[in-house]
Formats: sequence, structure tokens, C-alpha cells
Amino acid sequence: MNITLIFTFDVSLKIWKESGLLSREVLYYKKLIEQDKVSVNFLTFGDVDDKTFIKDDLINVIPVYSKIRYSKSKLIRFLKSLFIPFVFRNELQHSDLFKTNQMLGSWVGIIAKIYFKKPLIVRTGYDLLKFKKNEKKNSFIIFGAYLVTKLSLIFCNLYFVSNYEDFVRLRKNFKFNKNKLKIIPNWIKPVEKISYLNRHEDRLLMVGRLENQKNFIEFIKTIKNESLEIDIYGDGSLKNKIIEVSKSENVKVNLLGTISNEKLLDIYPKYKLFVSSSLYEGNPKTILEAMAAGCLVYLSSSTSNLSFLENNVNCVFHNSKNNVDEEIRNILFEFKNYESIALNGHEEVKEKNSLEVIKNYELDLLKKL
Repeated sequence: MNITLIFTFDVSLKIWKESGLLSREVLYYKKLIEQDKVSVNFLTFGDVDDKTFIKDDLINVIPVYSKIRYSKSKLIRFLKSLFIPFVFRNELQHSDLFKTNQMLGSWVGIIAKIYFKKPLIVRTGYDLLKFKKNEKKNSFIIFGAYLVTKLSLIFCNLYFVSNYEDFVRLRKNFKFNKNKLKIIPNWIKPVEKISYLNRHEDRLLMVGRLENQKNFIEFIKTIKNESLEIDIYGDGSLKNKIIEVSKSENVKVNLLGTISNEKLLDIYPKYKLFVSSSLYEGNPKTILEAMAAGCLVYLSSSTSNLSFLENNVNCVFHNSKNNVDEEIRNILFEFKNYESIALNGHEEVKEKNSLEVIKNYELDLLKKL
């Protein structure tokens, strides 16, 4: 079986590398190749340099801008992307199926499906339409998100969502063959042996882009304990603002930048508590990875689409800005059920989200096409 993965529009292997995602994203497809006699193409929105980021021959990299001229105008890049299946006919004609990595760029998959008469899987890690509404984008962009979602649901053979909430929302708001819709959550590699020796007790771990969605600034304002430090891995446009707020609020915040997912997996087990302050999420990998490493996850009940989360069973929900600081102190220094709740979370994601479980389930679906 030859699978062509169509990258998110405007995303390249170089961007994956710079954002620390390359090793994680490539691992999944290498597992498919090594164990299940699958061959994989990566159709990326990069130039010829993208071929240098994967060091072996297991994955065939097809950079869009190796044949199509890059344009500074996003609109022109979009218009050019409509011709990708025709320009890369020789490279794509042997594909047995096409799969998108996210909703943005799915139009390339739709055209490829029609042109080559091969199955299409649309994979979405988050609901694009919901995110654009939450970001308060203009009506033109919101309509565009609606249209690309509608067309994807009509033309695809399978449509993967990462969580139950998106599954329900799509079934309610769109007319399409409901049998196409499947839940494929994000995968993790669980830590096999969990230890709580030598974990940080006076520091919180947070991971994510330094953008409004992650809500770091408002969370920092809730911390009143001067002995508590916040370690944040990630980068983004709000970096300077976060530094400014942390100084004015007298909160020790360490901005540690972006690191590879491989290195990040070694960071999680050093902390007792992982905090998510996001305003909204899809199926957040960082929460799953923190639970897989035995961290106790502290988050808002309204921000995660992880339906299996239960307060004081496998995580702790925070619901009020006024008591966040006190709750964190209690968790770190007085919470008797800390280890049992954290271990429940670890076992939950190990059972439902391990790489092998997700890979085997998806492969079974692909073989039925």
C-alpha cells in the first residue's frame, strides 16, 4: 500500500523541524512502513531542502516548491496549490490512497482523489471551523473554513477526528454519510516505569505556543506564591508580553524555548505537575504526553476535548481564577491522592493512546478501503 500524506497548507518539513515536531510526526509513519509493508510519500509545502530532513529512504519526500514557484502572496500560493496533483502527476499516480495531515490543504486531497480516482482520508487534529470562530476571524475566513469542511466531508472516503466532541459537532451541523466519520485520537509513547523520586515540587511545567489561545498571561496573573516557578517550553508572538507580565506580577517564569519532541519527552518526568491554561483545544498532545510520563495534569474542564478526563480521578480541574494559586499549592505539598490520580492518568492514556493501539486501528480502517 502506497500512502501519500498531504501536508497542512504552508507547512514544510523545515517548519516541523523548527517547531520540534519532526521526530514525533515521522515516527508514526516509519512504524507503518517497518511493520506493515506500507510505503509513504510526504507531499510538503517546502522546497528541495525538505529532502534533507529525513535521513533514510523509508519516506519519499515530494516538496511542492521543487516544481512550483513560491509566491509571497498567500492567495497566489493557494491558487497554485489547486494545480499540485497535475504538476506532480508522475510522482503521485502510483499512490493507493491520499491522506491529509490537517483540514487546511484538504482541497489538494479532494482534487487528487477526483483526478487519480483513489480513496481520500481527511484527518483533522482540531475542528478548523470552531477554531476560526474562537479566534474571532472575519466572516470570509469563517465561511472558507465552513466550505472546506463541507467539501471534505462530501468527497472523502473517511474523515478522522481526534476527539468525541468534534465527532458530535460534525454529525449535528453537517449533512454527509455519517459512516465516514471515525475518531482517531493523538498517539503517545507512555513511560513504562513511573517514578516520583526527584521530581520538581516547586516548579510547574507548561508547554505550548506563546499565543492567546494558550492563555499563559492570565494564568501567570493568578500565581501569588513567590517561591513557585513556572517553566514554559514554546515560542511565539507573546514572548515579550509574558516576560513583562511575569515581572510586574513578581512571578518567576522561565521561557525555555522550543525543543524537539524527543527532548521534551525526557522533560515531562522531571515534574510533578503539568498545567494547561488553554482557552480551547482539539486533542492536545502535550496533555496526553504529560499523563503518559506520570505527571498530574491540572487544567480547565472547558478547554480539553479529552472525554475520558475525570476530576480527581485521572486529573484535577481548575474552574475559578480566584483559587488557582491555592489549589496548586495544595496539589504540590498537601495532596494525598497525587500519585494515585497521576497513575490513573498514565494507565488511561497507555490503554487508549499508545502508538501501537492507534496505528493498528488506523491500519485496519485503511485496509478496508
